[in-house]
Amino acid sequence: MRNPYLVNKAFRTFAASTILAVMATSLGTIVNGVIVGNMLGEQELSAVNLVSPVIQLYNAINALICVGGATYCALLVGKGNNDDVGKVFTTSMLMMLAVTVAMMLLGLFSLDGMASMLCSSEALMPLVRSYLLITLLGASAYLFLPGIAMFIRVDGSPNAATVALAVANVLAPVLCVGLIEMGFGISGAAASMVIGYLTGVTILVAHLIRNRESSLLRPSGGGMRHAPGLLLIGSPVALASVLMMVKMLSMNHLTLEYLGDGGMVVMAVAMNILMLATMVIGGTCQTIQPIGGTLYGSGDQDGISFLTRMVAKVLLVSLTALMALVILVPGAFCTLFSLDPSSVDGAVTALRLFAPCVLLYGLNYSIMIMFQVLGHKGLSIAISVVQPITVMALAFVLTPMDGELLWASFWIGELMVLAAIAVASAAIRRRDDSLRGLLLSRDPEIPTMTLSVSGDLSDLEPSLEAMSGFLDSNGIPKDRSDRAVLCCEELLANVSQHGLSGSPKRSMDVIVRAGEEPSVLIRDDGKMFNPIEYSEGGIGLQIAKGMCREMTYSRTMGQNNVRFTF
Repeated sequence: MRNPYLVNKAFRTFAASTILAVMATSLGTIVNGVIVGNMLGEQELSAVNLVSPVIQLYNAINALICVGGATYCALLVGKGNNDDVGKVFTTSMLMMLAVTVAMMLLGLFSLDGMASMLCSSEALMPLVRSYLLITLLGASAYLFLPGIAMFIRVDGSPNAATVALAVANVLAPVLCVGLIEMGFGISGAAASMVIGYLTGVTILVAHLIRNRESSLLRPSGGGMRHAPGLLLIGSPVALASVLMMVKMLSMNHLTLEYLGDGGMVVMAVAMNILMLATMVIGGTCQTIQPIGGTLYGSGDQDGISFLTRMVAKVLLVSLTALMALVILVPGAFCTLFSLDPSSVDGAVTALRLFAPCVLLYGLNYSIMIMFQVLGHKGLSIAISVVQPITVMALAFVLTPMDGELLWASFWIGELMVLAAIAVASAAIRRRDDSLRGLLLSRDPEIPTMTLSVSGDLSDLEPSLEAMSGFLDSNGIPKDRSDRAVLCCEELLANVSQHGLSGSPKRSMDVIVRAGEEPSVLIRDDGKMFNPIEYSEGGIGLQIAKGMCREMTYSRTMGQNNVRFTF
């Protein structure tokens, strides 16, 4: 019988670290906005929000290259192909370097044109131009900090990534206050973010230098052949980010046209509320990618089901709570960003109309990520395109009728997208009865059995009998089946004794695949232990090594993964 212990532990470990990392990043940006609004004024706060599409563009580039590359690495690890992880990382970093140079050149030679695209208000233009210049010249900070952090999480060091992001986003507001006090104004606010992020990059590079055994640092020739694969995997999130940038530009222009500069201040508050939501949304989805990729790569559909339930629980509880706060006490959010008292009444109505977007956006985005991980790339890309376009289209239709309907268009559009996903999923299931549920889960093409064995081995015998019966029923010759069962028994006994200390509260997962080349994967959360490199083991471990045709080891999700074929 399968136990969710390991999947839930991996999710909690990664989610806690990743949500903290995203929280640090989001809070750094939000606090920067609070400081700007309180120390410089509402116009400067509006200027920061008008430049935010550039930050969204950076997010899109990160998604395309680094989220795609890191998820690709997780799939490789899940399939037992650890040798190409370093190639994917090196290829991704070279691509990021090329983009960084391009963005810096834009800042030097096309600043006025970009500023005009972002802002149609002459009063705000000088402020936008100043903030934009430093944001473009600091592209390396915005691109490399979250990008390297994503790979380091997949490599099994989520806490290192969290520390770097936390330091960067604690340092940035401190610098922001200091630079504004010194008279650097909005340029100082922009520079504080760049300096903070560059500090975070330095921390991550130092971590990689210390961790020389990391699979990320084992590149060899032929890395560029992985570029199409990682870009394809990253494309749904990248498209979503690009179109989010377009949506933000459109909403900013609509706000300035129909609600004026005062409406732009309210829009800045609404976007910061959405950024609060992305602490949980982004952290949860960045947890889905490495864990879901590893589970999907190993054919662990039961693990995917456990992961899906955890994701749904976290998002529904946290986002519903935030939505309720915005509806019940919208004035608190207005006060936080130092809105002029005369504009608070209008802002309260606007924020209440906007509030349901928080929950609906999170659900749609997480479904898109799950489709990406589960191999439904077409559906994932479709959501990434339809989601922002639907919201924009509604806004362009409703806002001319009544400016206040701009805020309602956010959640009405998201609700329409969620309904469309449900309808499309049902239609696909009718055509293919092998698919199940809203997320269209499919059983692995290779016959696969998953089970869990207690850390005290109390259920070892029935588990081995079930494994033997599964292999026999799928046509595996008896001699190979017996070797697989005996090898599995010896390895499980070794893990129980030395890794789990015989604890009945912990468990080991066993994934058996009965293909042309049958294999068994054993996963545990004990201390790091590579049986392949261990030459002093007892007779049981030596027997296991001798009976299998090939054995591989990896450490991912903070857990040991031993795969053997026979």
